[in-house]
Amino acid sequence: MRPRRAIVLTLAILVPAVASAQGVFVSIPPQAFLVEWLAGDLVKVEVLLPPGASPATYEPTPKQMAAIDRSQLYLQIGAPFEGPVLAKVTDLMPDLRVVDCRTGVELEPIDGGGHDHGSGLLDPHIWLDPQRMKTVAGTTAKALQGLLPDQAAAIEGRLTTLQQAMAGLPGAPPPCSVWKRPWKMETKPEYRAASRGS
Repeated sequence: MRPRRAIVLTLAILVPAVASAQGVFVSIPPQAFLVEWLAGDLVKVEVLLPPGASPATYEPTPKQMAAIDRSQLYLQIGAPFEGPVLAKVTDLMPDLRVVDCRTGVELEPIDGGGHDHGSGLLDPHIWLDPQRMKTVAGTTAKALQGLLPDQAAAIEGRLTTLQQAMAGLPGAPPPCSVWKRPWKMETKPEYRAASRGS
């Protein structure tokens, strides 16, 4: 009888913890990598841009907008499709916290590279540069600590480990030079090495 009662009490403790996972929306997969590294199962992270979709023209589905509305945090990173999305969020979801993960990141002018970004614009592809992503990781961690204040110390520890791993990685390629493959930064050899070293 006692073991059965102990199991019931354990489930009563664990089930609310799972149910209370905070919803976090990000724009692209490299951001999901950061959130999952820093917060693990404490959050439910969803990526707005689906595989194969164009970051220049993508429009979220009504189902995605409803999911964003149920989330507690949206992390933006300057992807081209974010503007219309954030306009809708501002109008329809005033209680949703939006954090700009480019804060503190120095953007560079676009060199053209054969892409239709226009002249005089700043290169938004900061997720291609591990050194800039160190700053993005710090901003992401701070946002997650605000969402999960009781886990602030643990998140800070994971951030330190991640930034130390990133510190040894090479810097950014020339702007736009690898635009066709930007969305799986976490699968690049440098990031697999960083992950194994954590």
